[in-house]
Amino acid sequence: SKGVEIHGMTLQPLSDAIRQRYDISKEIQGVLVVDVTEKSSAAEKGIRAGDIIMEISQEEVKTPQQVVEHLK
Repeated sequence: SKGVEIHGMTLQPLSDAIRQRYDISKEIQGVLVVDVTEKSSAAEKGIRAGDIIMEISQEEVKTPQQVVEHLK
């Protein structure tokens, strides 16, 4: 899957395959940033590929769709 794009970030859920590939433990809940477009608003906020978004405005996020809802 290509992931979900918003504000220059490409997001993917933490599936078992993604957890294995990036060595992310089961205890970590959130959404993986797999790509960030140069000069995008995400890049300017310091977000980098490999980051995990765990919450937005103190609300837990577990799916790319939840991130999109918060950032609309």
